[in-house]
Amino acid sequence: MITAEDAVLHAADPSVAMWAETNFFAFSAPELDLNGHVYCLFRPNQGVCLTTVAINDRWCKTPWDANYVDLSMHVPMGENFDLRKNGPDALALYLRNIRLALYAKASHIIMEMKK
Repeated sequence: MITAEDAVLHAADPSVAMWAETNFFAFSAPELDLNGHVYCLFRPNQGVCLTTVAINDRWCKTPWDANYVDLSMHVPMGENFDLRKNGPDALALYLRNIRLALYAKASHIIMEMKK
């Protein structure tokens, strides 16, 4: 079970410019024949992260083979970055909102592809 503590970044060594930490959250929607993931790589010493969102209706060896993929680089993390800043339920709400948004988007994408 994912908890809010899973989203806490460890203290970064300020002497290591390329310090990185990652989070990976996978999901599936069997009723839509979909699966996907949200991946984040954080570089707190640089104040940026990269994110990948991929949604598939088949086996894919690489994210860019997915039905839907969004790769974003150098996304600003902002001051005092913390996924939990809105309380212990913030991560669950964040993931729920991502899931609902992705279900809607993926459903539309897959339906268009199958026409």
